[in-house]
Amino acid sequence: LKLLYMSYNPLLGAGVDSLIKHLSCAPHLEKLDLTGVKMTPQQVMNLTSAVQQHGNITVLQSFYHDDKGNPKPEHKWPSENHWKRMYPDLFPDSSPESAH
Repeated sequence: LKLLYMSYNPLLGAGVDSLIKHLSCAPHLEKLDLTGVKMTPQQVMNLTSAVQQHGNITVLQSFYHDDKGNPKPEHKWPSENHWKRMYPDLFPDSSPESAH
């Protein structure tokens, strides 16, 4: 496995954590595309660390990382509204007006 394309998959929570945990099971992985995958700040840091430890991944693509695979500043990360628009079924509106 040299390319893992998980772009725009709503992995959410445990899915991202599981992917990070199992990166070492794909020692020949060179490209990891997680564009459009929502992550927590901790997952961004854990993923960055796992990719650096992996050693063979030369391309990491996500909304949270720059072209060199380094985390972007948090103010450049997608907002919660971005995720609600992208995956409305996964992030239902919880405002009081929506309950009526």
